[in-house]
Amino acid sequence: MRTSRSTGPGHLLPHWGAGRDEGEPNIQRRKIMKTKMMVGAWLLAGLLVARAQSGYVVTERGADWNVLQKTTVENGTNRVHRYVELATGMNFTNAYGQWQESKEEITLLPTGGAAATQGRHKVYFPADIYNGVLEVVTPDGRHLKSRPLGVTYDDGSNTVFIATLKHAQGYLTSSNQVTYRDAFEGIKADLVATYRRSGFECDLVFRQQPPTPEQYGLDSDSSTLQMITEFFNTADPEQIPATSDEWYGLQDSTLKFGKLTMKQGKAFAIKSTNAIPHNLEARAQNPVYKRWLKLENRKFLIEELPLAGLAEDLNALPLTASIQKPATSNLKFATNKRQFPPAHEFTTDTNQILLASAAIDREPGVVLDYTTVDSDQSSFTFQASETYLVIGPVILGNGAEDESSLIFQGGATIKFTANAGNGISFDYLDANYETDQDHPVILTSKDDNSVGEVISDSNGQPTILTNVTFLGGQVEGEVKNIYFNYAGTGVYAGDPIAFENCRFYNCQTAIKMSVIGPTLYNCLFSGCGTCVYFDNTWYEGSEFWLSCVDVTADSGTKFMDFADSVDFYYISVINSLFTRFTAGTLDMMQSCGTDGLYDNESSFEQSEATCFKSNASASYYLTSSSPYRDIGSTNFDFGWLGID
Repeated sequence: MRTSRSTGPGHLLPHWGAGRDEGEPNIQRRKIMKTKMMVGAWLLAGLLVARAQSGYVVTERGADWNVLQKTTVENGTNRVHRYVELATGMNFTNAYGQWQESKEEITLLPTGGAAATQGRHKVYFPADIYNGVLEVVTPDGRHLKSRPLGVTYDDGSNTVFIATLKHAQGYLTSSNQVTYRDAFEGIKADLVATYRRSGFECDLVFRQQPPTPEQYGLDSDSSTLQMITEFFNTADPEQIPATSDEWYGLQDSTLKFGKLTMKQGKAFAIKSTNAIPHNLEARAQNPVYKRWLKLENRKFLIEELPLAGLAEDLNALPLTASIQKPATSNLKFATNKRQFPPAHEFTTDTNQILLASAAIDREPGVVLDYTTVDSDQSSFTFQASETYLVIGPVILGNGAEDESSLIFQGGATIKFTANAGNGISFDYLDANYETDQDHPVILTSKDDNSVGEVISDSNGQPTILTNVTFLGGQVEGEVKNIYFNYAGTGVYAGDPIAFENCRFYNCQTAIKMSVIGPTLYNCLFSGCGTCVYFDNTWYEGSEFWLSCVDVTADSGTKFMDFADSVDFYYISVINSLFTRFTAGTLDMMQSCGTDGLYDNESSFEQSEATCFKSNASASYYLTSSSPYRDIGSTNFDFGWLGID
């Protein structure tokens, strides 16, 4: 849907082409949505310095965008250069009704505790988590007051608390993070609360192995690990069914608290620091299922996942020196009736949150998190001839399958900084591609000066953005005429997906899937570490399907790889060419215990000039002397793939 120009501040995104003549009309604007991001005060200062040095100034602001502009004289004509910075929660309205850049900063309060108030939402932190609550004030004025209650095991019939909250001092472990060390009786685990410009995260971080379910008369294979959080004086959220785990009977619900939405959390391991990574797509992770429970005039958030999914990570932690069961006698053993520890009152606490020493929170851990994100807008259009700079993760979609839409118009250029994290994530949006082969959308590094506007702090030497995923979330359907350059991960998709006329250039991982597999039609992969990666860490033993039609893949490490073994795989390759992969052209069954499919050894020795040539702006045409002409065959030996 198109919208006309509006004078309302920050409601619609301006539409400008790159390098347009001064005075040319500003034609359209478009709404944009919010997401989560982690950029410190030093990065904000760096951006301001880079803008000033390059001549760019911010001419307009909105909730999630800044328009940067400068004017140059070229051949005697004034030329206006503009690009649009994107990040959810980038700006907020101050007490004077003016837009002000958000800051991910927590301030210690003279009256006790701490607060983060320089953003669309506010968060207040108690000095002792047992005495107080974590209070989040949403952009529309709702108050969410909560604190952990404890950790439980549940085998579907019986439940037992293995840990309950105890007095824990808060430490300011970074400018936007408070850590409550050793916060539970019964396990050694921290509570880590993080303020982001677009939301709020609260993580349970195991520092040592918890007791096993068998110590409480339960079975590890059938048990789930649960984190119980109690909410106080908080209105019930809208509950929207999301993903499910049929084997364990788990159902995740998206919880909408007005303009803040709690989406599905993840569980994952961290090695040596409490700096929780903001690009979870790039690492092994397990989905966490949550539900809202009202019981005996109390309200609880229950987050859980099968213990089997975390067993390997938990077993890698140090052993607990002395496991203590909760002191409450009726919670020592599993019971078929869920019982909660009694509620206790808040206590006025004027103590201060302490500044952490340099050595604090440097232990390995296993994290179970939940995240709330600002999500009151959903539809967005990346417009033709516009240059965008993603400086923090951008989440589009409101967590429900509605009529919202995401449009990519041919000719748009979208650049990413190294702090873009999960990049552009969209849930349940019907992405439309108003593109063709002559007018693709290009996604690339901010340092790539070959396309779009030159970014203010570009060094002109693009490299792979290792920790950045360009497109993520519930990407589904078809992706058409999109070029991915220098991505850590080009696309992370959880649903079956098809790629048509797409190019992946110098990506660490081009496509990462967690369900089934992709269909590739007329796609090019060049210089990618792994072209297709099946992230079945959690879905071990599942099926994988791959279909390649008119695919060229050259100069990479692996064309295909798995996180874990699969029980069944089906691969179809038609009129496709795979050359110069250092680990073998397909090497696709490495994780399945076979040698995989390898190219003829001589192909690895061919130079690109011998194999391929360029034609105008296109590459990878076969030369007349190419050894790959007229060598296809329909008499394919599927034994090479380990398929009977």
